Amino acid sequence: MDTENENKKNILLIMTDQHRHDYVGYLGNKWVDTPNLDRLARKGMVFTHCCTTSAVCAPTRISLATGLLPTRTGTTSNERGFMPISIHNHYKHFRDNGYRVELVGHHDLAKPGAPASIYGNRPLNFSYGFTRTLEVEGGMACSKDAEDGIATGPWSAFLKHHGYLEKYGRDYQERKKKDWIIGASHDSILPTHLHQDHFITSEAVKRIENIETDYPWYLFVTYQGPHDPFDPPKEIAEKYRNREMPPIIKSDHSQKAKRVNTRSKPFQADSEEILHTRRQYCASIEFLDMQIGRMLDALKKRGLMDNTIIVFTGDHGEMLGDHGLYQKFVAYEAAMRVPLLIAGPGIPSGKSDALVELMDLNPTLVEYTGLPDQPNLDARSFYPVLMGLEEEHRQNCINFEDRIYYSYYAIRDKKYKYIITVNDMDELYDLEEDPDETKNIIDERPEVARRLYNEIYERVTEGQWNR
Repeated sequence: MDTENENKKNILLIMTDQHRHDYVGYLGNKWVDTPNLDRLARKGMVFTHCCTTSAVCAPTRISLATGLLPTRTGTTSNERGFMPISIHNHYKHFRDNGYRVELVGHHDLAKPGAPASIYGNRPLNFSYGFTRTLEVEGGMACSKDAEDGIATGPWSAFLKHHGYLEKYGRDYQERKKKDWIIGASHDSILPTHLHQDHFITSEAVKRIENIETDYPWYLFVTYQGPHDPFDPPKEIAEKYRNREMPPIIKSDHSQKAKRVNTRSKPFQADSEEILHTRRQYCASIEFLDMQIGRMLDALKKRGLMDNTIIVFTGDHGEMLGDHGLYQKFVAYEAAMRVPLLIAGPGIPSGKSDALVELMDLNPTLVEYTGLPDQPNLDARSFYPVLMGLEEEHRQNCINFEDRIYYSYYAIRDKKYKYIITVNDMDELYDLEEDPDETKNIIDERPEVARRLYNEIYERVTEGQWNR
């Protein structure tokens, strides 16, 4: 390996699915245990105010990959979840600058029809810039075929080999009848070593153990958990059966948009079922933490820790019963904010409350590794904050989703959040006085709403909308 390649840092990007920002132990929260992430946090920089550009999988992941807002890529919902191969994305950029770029898990860059390969390496992945992939199917998406004994990707083929595929499919189809959450969040019927997140980790560990080092590498490991239906292995779930959970946020639904109230379940606000789902969610997170520990151990065993930047984050959050809601699809803090932790050579340990957007990770990693800049991005590198050189990054963060049956735009700064729902009620919250977002002050502070409306317009256009 030449000297130039020797000096380049490897990257391990770990992404969980539907992981809200406050469900990590390193922030001092007692309701979930994450010892491996905690030890990583002690070595690196923790970002407490990282926001997604859309509280749903495909738009956020495509925004991260392209460094563009969803409105520029045409992907504003999962239903439109395709990243154009014509866009020079993050993974292509690293590949074209001498990196091996590998994937284990699901990327959701072309969501409909994924993974479309029993071997996990459909040709489209190479067009996206990956030099090697094991693309793993989503647990929900494959369950109907699994019930019929049909494997659709590497993991379901693995289950079929071990005689669990049809049993898994039947179990998940029953969970689907209960809308995946209430009454559906029981322990996994699979042995721990067959659980999807364990399978993904085993494959990732193999890559860490065997990946060639003649060129620097970028390994993207992306998990299914802690996405609903919250089905951790039983031995982990047992630990949380009676764990105290944080209080549930209740709302006056007269101050929320109608589309929020349509999805809400206020009659469950005090139920044991919400506590149960939260405990299952926490068990799923600790199980993921155990898997992350396996990868960290593999890096250490191979002597790669000192030359690898490790990034841990999620694609969007999870409401977990707050405001009577589950899943995402809204711009409230539980869905809009995600954990972000970065550790590696030269990165100081600390905590930052700077406003950053998940897509900003794209140019930040480019700058950290010394690669050429990419032109015409909406994303902005927060490298100076990462390295402790500056304290602030963005003045605001934007979040939106455009679906066939509803659309919303939201923006937040350090103090206020403004949510515009098309043909519905606008919402304005003072995040300093009302961090739970229960008191809509849209009628009291119209001047703030006007200012934030103009900032949304500026962010969406930025003078380059027709580039």
